[in-house]
Amino acid sequence: MKEKIPSQTHDKSLFYKYVSAEVAKIVLVNKTLRWSSPLLFDDRYDVTRELAAGLEPSEMQECIINRIIDLVQSAEELPSGLYPNLRFILETLRKSGRDDLKEKVINTLHDSKSGLIRESQGLSELKIMWDAMLPMFRILCLSARNNIVKMWERYADEYRGVVLEFACLKELDPPWLIAKPVLYENRPSLLDKADWGGS
Repeated sequence: MKEKIPSQTHDKSLFYKYVSAEVAKIVLVNKTLRWSSPLLFDDRYDVTRELAAGLEPSEMQECIINRIIDLVQSAEELPSGLYPNLRFILETLRKSGRDDLKEKVINTLHDSKSGLIRESQGLSELKIMWDAMLPMFRILCLSARNNIVKMWERYADEYRGVVLEFACLKELDPPWLIAKPVLYENRPSLLDKADWGGS
């Protein structure tokens, strides 16, 4: 029988969980951890609650077109996750040195705004699917550090609790081997209108 090789998506050797003394006792006696529903989180940016809230498909398309126009006009570094064909077009335009060609592309993009899709069945179905899936999600919240004062105050019973330490032992294959950090990015997401530059 082939031995399973656990995968690790980070370079951490330890993680920590801030808890009250009562919760620590439950964890240690029962050898269990509580995986929380994102619906109970106090920060809506940890997990998106509603996809494209209050946002129409045409507004999303217009935002994307405006962003492409910005990339055509500017010399800023192209985003790493850019669609390969779009990256090729933008790089070619930039290398051409032809301002007349850039202007034609920009005018064509502006003209395309008149034919924006007002309704999207796909987006509507995606929203319904997300609404159905979200209540089923469960997330284990851990920290990469054991000395965060605010965490001690908030989650460890106002400094009276404890911090439990969890090792990333590949032979035990714990789920935190594939832990991912919460990333707060200052760019459009699918959260709401404001994230896409809407009013």
